[in-house]
Order: sequence, then structure tokens, then C-alpha cells
Amino acid sequence: MDNIALTGRSATIKQAIESLTATDRSGCLIFGDAGMGKTTLVRALRNVFEREHPLFIISGTPALSTLEFAAFAPFLSGATSGQALSQQQVFSEISRFFRLQRAERGRVPIVIVDDAHELDPGSLTLLARLVAGETVRILVLSPRSSMPAEFMELWADGFLDRCNLEPLNPDEVHTVCEEVLQGQVLQSVSAMVADMSGGNPLCITALLQNGRGDGSLFERNGIWLSASAPCTDEPYSTRVRGSLARRPGEEFELLEAIALTEPVTIEMLKSNGSPSNLDNLEMQGLVSISREGPRLVRLTNAVFSDALRRTLSPARSFELRAKYWEPLDHVSPEQLVRRVSWALDCGGPLSPQVLVRAARAGNEEFDFRFTLRVAAAAKGSKDLDELLLETAIAHAHLGHRFVAKDQLERVLAESENLPVLVRALVWICQLRKSSSDPGQQPRLAPSITGLSDRISRLRAAYPLDTLMDTITVLVDVLHYSAERKSPELGEALNLMAWNMPAVDIKTRVVCLTMLGNLLNGAGQYNKGNAATSLALDLVQENPRQLAMESDFVYIHHVKGLLLGGRWEEAAVRLTDYLRGCTRNMIYSGAAAQLLQGALAVGQGRVKAGLQQLRPAIEGIRHGHFAELLPFGLGFMAYAAALCGEEDFVDECTESFPQEGTCSDPGLFLSGKAYLVAAMAAIQRTDDGGRQLRELAEQAGLSGFRAAQGTALTLAVRTGHVNSGHDLMALTSTMDGPMAHVLQLYSRAVVAGDSDALLQSAAAARREGFHLLAVDCAEQAAAVLDTPSGRPRRSAAQSLLRQYRTLLDGPYVLGTYESSRAGRLTTREREIVALAQRGQSNRDIARTLSLSARTVEGHLYRIFAKLGVNSRAELLASAAFPELHKV
Repeated sequence: MDNIALTGRSATIKQAIESLTATDRSGCLIFGDAGMGKTTLVRALRNVFEREHPLFIISGTPALSTLEFAAFAPFLSGATSGQALSQQQVFSEISRFFRLQRAERGRVPIVIVDDAHELDPGSLTLLARLVAGETVRILVLSPRSSMPAEFMELWADGFLDRCNLEPLNPDEVHTVCEEVLQGQVLQSVSAMVADMSGGNPLCITALLQNGRGDGSLFERNGIWLSASAPCTDEPYSTRVRGSLARRPGEEFELLEAIALTEPVTIEMLKSNGSPSNLDNLEMQGLVSISREGPRLVRLTNAVFSDALRRTLSPARSFELRAKYWEPLDHVSPEQLVRRVSWALDCGGPLSPQVLVRAARAGNEEFDFRFTLRVAAAAKGSKDLDELLLETAIAHAHLGHRFVAKDQLERVLAESENLPVLVRALVWICQLRKSSSDPGQQPRLAPSITGLSDRISRLRAAYPLDTLMDTITVLVDVLHYSAERKSPELGEALNLMAWNMPAVDIKTRVVCLTMLGNLLNGAGQYNKGNAATSLALDLVQENPRQLAMESDFVYIHHVKGLLLGGRWEEAAVRLTDYLRGCTRNMIYSGAAAQLLQGALAVGQGRVKAGLQQLRPAIEGIRHGHFAELLPFGLGFMAYAAALCGEEDFVDECTESFPQEGTCSDPGLFLSGKAYLVAAMAAIQRTDDGGRQLRELAEQAGLSGFRAAQGTALTLAVRTGHVNSGHDLMALTSTMDGPMAHVLQLYSRAVVAGDSDALLQSAAAARREGFHLLAVDCAEQAAAVLDTPSGRPRRSAAQSLLRQYRTLLDGPYVLGTYESSRAGRLTTREREIVALAQRGQSNRDIARTLSLSARTVEGHLYRIFAKLGVNSRAELLASAAFPELHKV
């Protein structure tokens, strides 16, 4: 467990060792708050020094702080006087003790002081004198705000260095998560843990252990996922309360009040206590105060907040409520959730109107269990349809899709509240697009049959209400989407997105995103990007109002950028998204990670991308954006084929969903095309080209030109050169960077022009399409393998090797239909591995029980496939820095 606790601490350990062994320093101060790993650091440094140095560890405690020289009692056992010793006498005795230790061991004694702030003043003074007199070297550990002044003076005088135990960064938290849980962890899960714990190692471990115990963290196929935000157990919460309760009474009361009401205005807190108390808490890093807009205060560590709330007695809660409760009229959704939760905990009265607002706020804050709790408390409210809608949204996010379906159908059938009907219809649009049960998706979304008659009755009741126009067109959108009438759907979405000024912002954002998704599927990436970009702009301009729509917009916008070839922008958008949202990562993190993995593979970081895709796929199986599942499985199979992981390709094939179960048929066909290409690459099928052409034809007939382009491109890349004509014709009708490069590529393939293929490779490289760049260069080298072309083939192979350095492995893409560009067999991969380890032909023959002549024959074929001319080139080339696992 110490290895886990030392994650991210190597730099601190190194600095401490250097400070304790330097000739111009006498040690180091290490500042670290509770739970940051000070005690584990002490154990690690003890292991470093105890064999060669006289090493002594002093640990401060509250009891020691009240007894003079108590820290040195073990070293005074040889004193002959039974009477109390003066400070000078103690100093003399201790100095003599350490000098004897130095004489016996030949090394300066090292004293490690843990929790130095808990030592008595006499011991602190004595330690400072020992350091100043170079009698000992010292390592002092204490919280940031409590380092004793005696040691700070030594630091100021140059005797000691100093360093901080900083919170773990997200990558370090991810490492700890995987070490504690003993398996791969979805990145969004570790990001959530990092946000909740503030990077505090002890908090991280407590959250993981309790999350595993209560089921909020669960494992599927070796991947750890999250059903809800984990919390700490009661013993840990009690420990946190006990630690914080040691602060002065007024400061601890402020911490309790902030935990119950956060974020709370600074004015409220200062009106109920001394401003200096709040300043002290901020200085010590326990609270944070916003600097822009309203001055809002919250605890810096969410786990501490949860611990204080969980361990608060009802009597204490009532006492604090009388002092710190504020009216709920003008509070943010976050404040409303916290305060209504507090009121429910202590039985405070809440009006039905407040409970309805709170249910909506719970969804906006992604606290869906709170929403269900509020709805249960609001039974009998007149606003039943609005509560029903909010609970349906909550159930959908929590994976209770059939419950959500039934509740939404009730809203559609019974509600006379037009704004509620609009929101229900907009939510159904998202539910149909992102069902989490791909096996039954068409039946999961609420029924819209019979809505036409109801709309007619409502229009008669509300003839002048512009909301009826919105409701009418939304029903059309749902009908056309269900019947997959793309032209009619496009017209309805265009109308909602651009030509109906009365449409509310939530409805417009969803329709813009659906329109962009439709256009991207048709290969109109510029128009699709324009639509989703506008939706994203609206989300960023109205983050609070559009919190529930942000995931839908971001994921579909980035997906369009990825498919259209705007990869640099896609990477930036993904980074912004992952940095900016942690509350909803449980529900959308898997989709974001899948897009990251697909981007990495296309850029040539195939192994890294595959590592991201595996947990992402498992997360999508149990979360949102399930329309990405077929695409993700197919793409992952293709990446696995490139890495030579044939068994994993077979697993993807077995779990690939049936046609008709995906809400996005275009993505399904693209995923199927990648799966076929993967099977062809590992020689599981001998008619991959024919299957890809059939998929391209099917996509073309349905108007899914993006999927058609994917299938044709893969057909060409797997050797079906005749598909180049169709690809050339198709890409001339599409736009975006990917379509432009594929247009160059298909023209070059059709013409058999090596120069044009190399130009295509250069264009692909400029856009970051590194796998495609290598494909183009491979085909150029193959085209030049003729008597007339061989003088120029060496230059093409040199360029190919240069492009291969952009990849993170020696992938053989198998893109040209000849033995020269076929995939390496298992035996050939074994021979490459042994050759690059330095074995001679005879050594390889002996290892594999082959003849030397057979090895030579294998190497000859390998050279042709990899585009090298000799064994020396194979060994020296930087293009093949690492090997497939055999």
C-alpha cells in the first residue's frame, strides 16, 4: 500500500534526500496537510537512511505538546538526576547523545520530525539549536499553516530547504485508482474521484474503498465504472470531523455552516462571525472564495464537506439552521440543491413550489438521486406533470430507462402545460438519439403514436400560443426520425434551428445539434460543423441554463469534427470539455474517451488509442451515447488488428450488435466497415473487399455518405483498387479536410501514380492523418516495384520509413493487394522480434527450430512487406522502435 501512497511523490523524496545529504544544508521542511501522505513519506525516507545513518523519528501528538521536552524523553533515559532538568542541561544531554551516535556510526545523525506542530516549545527550541550547531540533520513535516516558527527561521537563514506535498494531479489520481482497484479504470471515473478528493491521497483511497463496497464503483469485464458518485464511509467521516473539530470553535462552526449551505455568500458568513475566522480558513486552504461575481465560499475538499454533513447531529443541524438559513427565492440551482437537502435532513418545511424548483435544480446539477428524493417529498403537488418530467429525466440518467419511458408517455398523454410538453418532446429527441440499451433502442423511446390527435385538441385550446408551433414541429421531428426520412427530418430541423424565432434556447440547441449530426452523416461536414458550432457557442454563453444539454452538444460536435477530419480542433474541444465538466462525467465520460481513443488511432498512436478504447466501450455499454457502440467496437477491432491482437478482434466481432438496433444507422455501417477491415487484416475473411463494397452500396442507398466513404476507403486500403473510382466520385460531392485528402488519394490509386500517392501522403500528414499517410507511402513504394520504377523506389521507401516514425509501433497496415504489402504472419512477426533483439539468422533458426535457409526466405518476404531493402535497414531503422507482442 505504501507504493500506492507514494504515487506522485518521487520529486519530494529526491529533494528530501538531496537536502539531508548536501554539504551546504542541514535538512528540509516538508509542508503537507492531513491525508497528503506525510507518514508514508517518513517510512520511505527511513528505509533510505536507516542502514547508514543514525536515524531517529519523533512524532508529535497533542499529548506531547503539553509536556516540556517530552519529545526527547527516550534520549534522556541515561540522566542520573531524578530532578527536573533545566533547558541547558537537557540540551547538553541530548547533544552528548547525538555526538556519541555520530562517533559510533561515523555519520551525522538524522532526525525526522512528523507533525512538528504538535511538539512542545522547549523541544522545538532544542531541535533548532541542534540543527544550527550542525549536531544533527533534520527533516520536518507539518501542515502548511502550522510549521513552527523555529524551523521557519532556520529556513530563512539558509539552514533548511523547503518543499510542499501538493495534491495529486489527474494522471496521478488515475494511477492510484488503478492500483487500488487492481484493474483498468474509465478516465471519467478517476476524474470524478480527483475532483471530489482534491487530489488528497487518503481521500482518494477512502472514496475508492467505500465506492467498491457500496456498489457506486463496479467492475465489468476488467474495467471499473461508476454508477454514482462514491462517498466515504462513516469511520473516515468521523475521523475527518474529529480532525477539523480541533480548530477553534468559531472556525469549526463556519466549516459546518459552509458544508451545509455551500456555496454561501461571504456576507452571510461574516455577518454571523468574525471576518478573521474566515480569513484564517482561507489562508490554511480549507475554504475557497470566488474572486469574480458574487463572493461565494465553499470548502476546498468535497469529501470534507460530505463528511461534516454526514456526521452532523439533528440537534446541531437545527441550531445552525436558525443562524445560517437564507430565503430560497434568489439562489442558484447548486445552492438550492444544498439547502433543500439540508431542510429535508432536519425536517424543515418546504413549499410545493420550492420542491418543484429543487427537482429541476437537482437535474441541472446532475444530482439525480436528489431529484428523486425531492419528488417523493412532493407527492400531492399540483405541478405533478413537471415533477413527472424531472423524475423521468433523472431515471433516464440513472439507467432506469423503462421507468423513464413510462413517465414520459404519461406526460405526453396527460399534461396541459405547454412548456412541460416542449421539454418532454426535446428530451425524447435526445433519448432516441442516445439510448443506453442498443439491443432494444427503437422500442425504448416513448411512444409518439396518437400524438397527432392530441396536438389537434391542444391547438384548438391554445390557438394563438406560439408554443403550439414548436410542439407541432417537434412531433414531426420525432416521426421523421423514427421512420428515418432524412430529407423531411432535415427540413423540420432547419425550421426549428433557423426559422422559428419563438423557439426557446434549449429546443434550438438540441435541434441545431441534431441537424449538424444529420448533415455530418450525409458528408456535408462544413454545414454540419456550422450547426453544431453554433449550438456549442450557445452552450458556452449560457452554461447554467444549458447545463443539461452540454454533453449532447459537445459529444456530437466533436464526433462531427472527427469524422470530417478536423482533428486538431477536435482534440482542443475534447480537452476543453474534459477539463470543464466533472459533475456529469459519470454519464458522458465514456463517450468522450471513445472519441479520444479513435482520434489517437487515426493519428498513429494506435496502442495508446486502443488503451483508451477498451474501457470507453465498456463504459458506453453501461451508460449514455450508445449509438457510438457499433462504431467504437468496429474501430477498436481495427486498432486491435493493427496491433496483432487477433483474439481481441474476435471478441469485438462476437459482441457487435445486430443491424437495426442502433439509433444512428450511419454510425452502425461505419463500425461494420471497420470490423470487416479488421477481419481482412488478420485473414479471418478472404472477401473483405466485396463485403466493404456491399456496405458502401447499402450506405449510399440510405444517404449515409459518410459511412459510404468510410467503407470505400477501407476497401481501397485493403487492396480493392477498383473501389477507388467510386471513392473519387463520392468525395467530389463531400467537403472537409478528410474528403479533400481522400479525393487526392483515390485519384492517385486509380491512376496508379506513385508521385500522386506521395503527394497524398504529404497532404494526409499535414492534417494529422498519419495512418493514411503511411498507407499512401506504402502503396507508392509498391507501385514503383517494377524494373522501370526501382531506381525511384528507394526514395519512396525512405519517405515511408520517415512516415512510420509518426506511428507508435511497427504496424503493417496490409493496404495493397499483393504479397509485398500483405500482413505479417505470426511466424514473420516472431522472426522480426528476434532479429531486432540482435539474433543472427542461425540464432533465429535455432530458436524457432527452422533451417537457416528458411529464415532467409522469411526475411526476404518481410523486407518486401515492410518496405526495407536489407537486414541492416530493418535493424537500424528508427521507423520500427518497438515490436508486436508475439
